[in-house]
Amino acid sequence: MAAPSNLPSARAIAENCFDKYRLESDPNCDLALREDLEALAEHFAGLNTLKSVFIEHLVPWPDFVRPANVGHAAIADFLITRAAVAGISSN
Repeated sequence: MAAPSNLPSARAIAENCFDKYRLESDPNCDLALREDLEALAEHFAGLNTLKSVFIEHLVPWPDFVRPANVGHAAIADFLITRAAVAGISSN
């Protein structure tokens, strides 16, 4: 994805998770799930394995680790000066 976070897209994460799951567990998994992260998560929720398989095993968490950027510093400034009540960041 775009700077400054440079995180992988939802599609790339879905493909990564799907490919790993298909290789390790279910070679017959529905190919329609491969590019749709939400549908893939719903698939695992339906199997009652959203946390145990999808979140804890398939999601490539290291791909989301990035250093703080100027956007984070700006959010911190808003929080410190109470210009904002809360802040959310994707990384």
